[in-house]
Amino acid sequence: MSGGPSYQGGVPAVTKQGIFDSHVTQQHRVGEVMRLNDGRAFRYAYNGGAVLAVGKLVTGLACTQVAKNVLPASVAIGSYELTVVTAAADLNMAEGYMNVESGTGLGYSYKIKSSKANAATATSTDIVLYDPIQVALVSGGTSVVTLHYNPWYGVVLQASMALPVVGVPPIAVPINYYFWCQTWGPVAVYTGQTPAISMRLVSSDSTLWGAVTDDAAASFDQILGYNMGDTGANTNYNLIYLTIAP
Repeated sequence: MSGGPSYQGGVPAVTKQGIFDSHVTQQHRVGEVMRLNDGRAFRYAYNGGAVLAVGKLVTGLACTQVAKNVLPASVAIGSYELTVVTAAADLNMAEGYMNVESGTGLGYSYKIKSSKANAATATSTDIVLYDPIQVALVSGGTSVVTLHYNPWYGVVLQASMALPVVGVPPIAVPINYYFWCQTWGPVAVYTGQTPAISMRLVSSDSTLWGAVTDDAAASFDQILGYNMGDTGANTNYNLIYLTIAP
């Protein structure tokens, strides 16, 4: 679909792709934020391989990490590049994150600029970071790192309470298309049960994947927002105020 400025809220947010557009070609960095003057916020997202319905909760591929990995070679302070042992080359780590989980350099996290297959072995991935290494990393398991996809890469319909919700598509999204995923502010969302006005909302269970429901049990589930409109009706789309990522 066509791109262009989005004039939602009265003031244009200049983008290459409007909030009601989806695009097969990437127009922005995955995870890039767009905020409108009425308080709504969106993150640029990539559909993970199945048609996404409008107004249903989605989770991201970031919810699964690329295991705990060792380094085949040590990495000096100030370096932006490193090689990480992975089960197979991963070409989709751009805009994701790397954290040093244990050993030398532990506690630091870095944003990933790009990734590509290692030329020497099929079981390693070459990583380029946005920022330089702060504490030298040591090979052979002394430094252990974990790679994570960007939260808005490879999003799919939520199908497990164990996976955090990253937003709501404001449109139906074709397979493998890029779109703006709403993460904050008023939006119509698929609703389960009958949440009252102002009641805080959490994910529904497996009987209504992709839906919000009331948090009447005061659970420890992720709080997604609160009900803005009238009392919700089961399987309807109610106006809620999202509070996932501003």
